[in-house]
Amino acid sequence: MDKHTAELKVGILVILALVIFGYGIIWIKDYKFRVEHYALEVLFPRVGNLDIGDPVSVLGVDKGEVKEIRLDGGDVLVTVSMAGDVILKKDATFTVKVASFFRMTSPAMLTVTRTSPPLSRISLISPL
Repeated sequence: MDKHTAELKVGILVILALVIFGYGIIWIKDYKFRVEHYALEVLFPRVGNLDIGDPVSVLGVDKGEVKEIRLDGGDVLVTVSMAGDVILKKDATFTVKVASFFRMTSPAMLTVTRTSPPLSRISLISPL
């Protein structure tokens, strides 16, 4: 009986450690459950090495990701999932940038700034 009690205590301790570890990872990464997002469509003449899943940075803060890239006539239509707390101004400008200057194969990122003339086409589609 003593052996079974020790095994039970070790099992409970391991499970408790895994729960604390999981909670710590969620806390450190500042993961938010049920964050509202909305979709934007942005038209570009070309997107370089931008890919689905690449981050969208708003004034230097990651606030979304690229969800879809498709051709639209002679341009490229990029669908972006943006965090619900982001309010874009009329002069918001979307730019595709390479995340690193050292490698040609590094991921790209979509950045949003507010210092240029308005875009010709940004349309709110629907909540994701």
